[in-house]
Amino acid sequence: MKLKATVNARQLVKLLLLMGISAAACYGILKLSNGFAASVFEEILTAFLVVAMLLSAMSVAMFTYLDNIAKDLTELRNEVNRSNYSIAQEKLTQLKREVLYNGALIVFLLILERSIKGVAVYLTTQLPPQDAALIVEVSIPLRVALFVTSIWAASGQLRGFLVAAEFRDVIAKNRK
Repeated sequence: MKLKATVNARQLVKLLLLMGISAAACYGILKLSNGFAASVFEEILTAFLVVAMLLSAMSVAMFTYLDNIAKDLTELRNEVNRSNYSIAQEKLTQLKREVLYNGALIVFLLILERSIKGVAVYLTTQLPPQDAALIVEVSIPLRVALFVTSIWAASGQLRGFLVAAEFRDVIAKNRK
């Protein structure tokens, strides 16, 4: 259990580090461009909803793919070494869990990004222009960081798919 907590803590640190670096880079670009890059970032962020929907659908498809692999593996349980079978089942279970977590993370990041945008739009209409500019300078980097993090989660999904394909190949080679 302690190892699992350590792995989760490392993943959280990576996630927060990625978000911090992304936000800092975006903020730096906004400052260097005197805010002109804001429209570019806003345009990129319009793709977030579509990307999140595609990635969430990919998570469901990936989970189904992994579930089918687990069923195929079950057919081989009497033909392979019991300890290897148990390890493979555990790895598939972990991969399925990761796929679900990544899908949930992507949906959460989208909701958070949309919430930040909504609050920023409201505040920019209620505050004086100099304060409104500060809200934009803060909200855009936060939103970009959430988008970048969702892309990072998607890359995890892709790595999971590659691992699943390897599992499928091993199972196919062991069938008679």
